[in-house]
Amino acid sequence: MYLKKIRLSEKLVSDSVCLEIFALMTNIIEGEIEIIRREHKIFLKSHDKMIMVAITDTGLIFGHNYDDNSPVRSDGQLEAHHLLMETQWRDPEVELPKEGDDIVIKIGKNIITSRYFERDHTGNDYTRPKFWLPAENVVL
Repeated sequence: MYLKKIRLSEKLVSDSVCLEIFALMTNIIEGEIEIIRREHKIFLKSHDKMIMVAITDTGLIFGHNYDDNSPVRSDGQLEAHHLLMETQWRDPEVELPKEGDDIVIKIGKNIITSRYFERDHTGNDYTRPKFWLPAENVVL
């Protein structure tokens, strides 16, 4: 599963998540990391080590080492992508889908597609999904 667009707002992809992604991509856990937010990207820079990591709204995470002009390679890249993906699940306590919206629901480790209804055909309230995504942004 992947998302067509990643929401990079500071509310979702917090500074602490950015620093964790930087650490996963570079194995650098100390020093000052500058976080620069742009409309479609987040740049994470370590001026001491001359390394930059970028996160794009398409879900791409990449790094560049300016000392030797090489890409950053990391065993933690998959974990960094997973962490970024986890920030995108919407909390129903904060935001609910609209009635009849197609959604993707996370139940434990399972991912299912569904349509959101507040009530069933008898008028009983449905249980709110624990975490959800709009289906039009998800490719399964």
